[in-house]
Amino acid sequence: FRAHARLPRWRSWAAGMHSSILALVGTSATVVPQPAVAVESILAKRSAEAMAAVFGVAAAVRTDAPRRHEDGKGGHAGASWGARRGVPSGGGGGAAAAASAAAVGPPETTTTTTMTWGPRGGLGGWGTTTEMTTRKRIRNEDGSYTSESLMGVELRHHPEKGTVSIELSEAAVLMLYFSGIAVLISGISLGCCLWQRNVQKKKDEACECPCCSGLYRERDKLGTGGFGEAALVHRAGKPYVVKTIACRSVNQANQALLEAACLQRLRHPGVVRFDEVFLHRHERGGCSAVIVMEFCAGGDLNDRLECSRGEAPLTERQHISYLEQLVAALKHVHAAGILHRDMKSSNVLVTKNDKHVKLADFGLSTLGLTPRRLTTSPRRMSRCGTAMYMAPEVAHRKPYGAASDIYGLGCVLLELLLRHQLRERLPEETRNEYTQLMLDESRKHAWEASAICADLAWRLLDVNPKTRATLAEAATI
Repeated sequence: FRAHARLPRWRSWAAGMHSSILALVGTSATVVPQPAVAVESILAKRSAEAMAAVFGVAAAVRTDAPRRHEDGKGGHAGASWGARRGVPSGGGGGAAAAASAAAVGPPETTTTTTMTWGPRGGLGGWGTTTEMTTRKRIRNEDGSYTSESLMGVELRHHPEKGTVSIELSEAAVLMLYFSGIAVLISGISLGCCLWQRNVQKKKDEACECPCCSGLYRERDKLGTGGFGEAALVHRAGKPYVVKTIACRSVNQANQALLEAACLQRLRHPGVVRFDEVFLHRHERGGCSAVIVMEFCAGGDLNDRLECSRGEAPLTERQHISYLEQLVAALKHVHAAGILHRDMKSSNVLVTKNDKHVKLADFGLSTLGLTPRRLTTSPRRMSRCGTAMYMAPEVAHRKPYGAASDIYGLGCVLLELLLRHQLRERLPEETRNEYTQLMLDESRKHAWEASAICADLAWRLLDVNPKTRATLAEAATI
């Protein structure tokens, strides 16, 4: 409650309200008599007076009674500049003080007296407190006023222009600069702490994938490749193969999901059956994509040709049957708009009792190709696959399409004729020379259809993709 009053009757009303408040709070404190003070209003209509109040300009303390207007009506107390430093204000007539202030101009210091009612410090109880605030300001030659510098910050007021400017010293600029750096460092440190806290929280959370929840029980490791590892698992007594692909980057994660999408789209007896895909979270952070597919007990075709498990050699009829199944599977893959790009014997799986073969490992495949992009107008130019089974156009980074998979099928047929895996081609050997040497070696088996199969293999391994044999021609064997 402030006791500033502009009219005598308002002062009496304020004193009465003061006494009422003291009675309500139950204290015997009395109002300390203070001299009447007339203060310039901040809410004045004129902007010059309002800005002067913001810059610390207040009316001089008046002890005489407030003046009235000539019409006899009550009005506000007159306000004028206070005296300069060393010149006492108050006491002695308002007209003389106003004349003196007009003569000497605005003061360099301004004293404001404020009386506030409220709790006193210590054991003083409730009562009135008088505060006096002194502010310095300087009048410049251009008529503007500069407030007292506070931490290198000065405010300059131009009453005539009605503007206020802020000037910063070098020390203030440096202080703001280093303060901003400190806030930035603090924000980064806080963000790092929160990030580490979230990472640790995720590490502490247990993975709830089907493998960790006990749905799949691992039995044996089947192999490890460049993109992941395969393991034999059992679910409800039935064997499955899980292929785990580490997702160390976004590209690896996208490729793993692309392989799962290819397997999910392909539903054919000659393609390994897809079951499900999910993510497995590691204990130390990161995750892996897990693809569940059917289990082929015969292993891959490369091991079966070499009889690595002690099996009997495959017959000529089985070899031709395998070729027919691979041709049908590859036709289904291309019809679905998928390019395998890694056709080789180790990516062909053999079922139990050597009955069927299934195309697997679509880790390098591409999806969503139109028949035009697969055959007549291919645009794929990235070099990928296994060098020994890679088509010439792929090796030289030329546009390639479905014919590149047909070249890989020709390499698999050549291995069927040889009954073992192909050797590496020597640098001095051309592709045609290498193919002819492999066909000459295959004739020692003396198969009945060796001549027909050899001719088909030669056409499938044609260096020119435009004259290379098609899958329809290979199906007529």
